Amino acid sequence: MEISNSSLKILTKTLEILTKILQAYFDFIFRTLNLRLVVSTKSGKFGFTIDPLKERTIDERIANIEIAKENLLEALSAMDDMQKTAENQKKELERINSLLEKIQKQKRSAKKELIEIKKITGVDVETFRKIAKIPSKKDIWGERMVGFISGIVASAIVGVIFIVVPALIK
Repeated sequence: MEISNSSLKILTKTLEILTKILQAYFDFIFRTLNLRLVVSTKSGKFGFTIDPLKERTIDERIANIEIAKENLLEALSAMDDMQKTAENQKKELERINSLLEKIQKQKRSAKKELIEIKKITGVDVETFRKIAKIPSKKDIWGERMVGFISGIVASAIVGVIFIVVPALIK
């Protein structure tokens, strides 16, 4: 299955947005609960622990909430951008589908016209042949056969005349 560049861009943008949202969410939760997330990879295994942070002042907590708020606002802004992009692509797709339908209708109409033109052309040719007394292929071959048989008969008559007439003269 191939993924187009635009789909790949949308997917990348979506993952970035989801990452920011999750990061803001976890930052907010951990800072609010005064916890710290520690990620470790020992001997190829992934693990994490949640440790309590040292006691912070109310000003530090408010600052952390402000940072989380900024992260959430940035994530919301990115989501709005992604929604606008999706809406633009949806409009473009609708325009293309509409154009495709129009072209398909024109194609069907053109096919019908072509069939009608072929019928009319066929009738006109036959009518012209009859009026101008132009023989058809069948008529031409019939005349050739009559001419061929007439030639054979004429040759036979001439042969008989050349044999009978000299015998009568003697």
